[in-house]
Amino acid sequence: MTTPFVQDTKLTAIAVGFKNAELIADRVAPRVEVMSEDFRWTEYNSEEMMTIPDTKVGRKGVPNEVEFTAKERSGHTMDYGLSDAVPQSDIDKAANHPSFDPLGRATLGVTKLVDLAREKRVADFVRDGNNYNHKQALTAGNKFSDYDADFFEIFGLALEQPLMRPNVCVLGHTEWFHISRNKSLLKAMGRNVDTQEGKITRQEFVDLLEINELIVGQSRYNMANKGQSANLSRLWGGTAAFHYRNSNILSLEEDMTFMATASYLGKVAYQKQLEPGELGLRGGVKVTVGDSVNEVQIAKEAGYLFTGVL
Repeated sequence: MTTPFVQDTKLTAIAVGFKNAELIADRVAPRVEVMSEDFRWTEYNSEEMMTIPDTKVGRKGVPNEVEFTAKERSGHTMDYGLSDAVPQSDIDKAANHPSFDPLGRATLGVTKLVDLAREKRVADFVRDGNNYNHKQALTAGNKFSDYDADFFEIFGLALEQPLMRPNVCVLGHTEWFHISRNKSLLKAMGRNVDTQEGKITRQEFVDLLEINELIVGQSRYNMANKGQSANLSRLWGGTAAFHYRNSNILSLEEDMTFMATASYLGKVAYQKQLEPGELGLRGGVKVTVGDSVNEVQIAKEAGYLFTGVL
């Protein structure tokens, strides 16, 4: 099939290579390459996997037979993308200024927005209590901002409930600011708690709870509609999630993890020549960055969510 858009290897390299340190979606929902836009994953009945059947066999008997009712789910990657048009006059000016690359700059700008949209999709999924078998709404006196609340015990008990013990914690920067100053966590690290000062480090938090990683989201987005004054809000606020994450996941059909991202062909960047009249009097180039993905849940039993944490 022919297309007016031409894939550009240089622009694709810019889109793929761009990494915003503040974005955490790829760490929360690791990408797994799929062979086509249509893909499948397997969901197991956790009760069957943990129920011990009668394994005794008589001298002339036949071993009991078990049947696992695994559910095969099917999905389809979605195409997400944005475009930016660069006037020919900007391209002509850049010809005499090698340090300025208007097409590369447009690619970076569009990539940032495509990535931010993915960040919001993942954040909304992680913060939705319907995606968890285990959750707890914190009440007055047990908020992250309550210095005397015993979160060393609260977290410890919560981590023992899911079938797969969580190994990562995902929360927002404001939530981390408060919980890092909690008395019970400071005390567990042998700190002086009489002054209500000090904080634990991220590594100390990881070590205390015996998990692999603390992931702190800092991203903001503009909630205002077009034409309204900016209203910036944090994407990861209000909750704290604990997940079992398989960082080495290779297959959506065999590996266990809380959630993952089906990715088809990875990020790509295209350009299309625009004729005079399509973009001003001199035309230009339209740059498009796209990503074909679908964020899916593998195991609700592999997570724990705290809501109303502040």
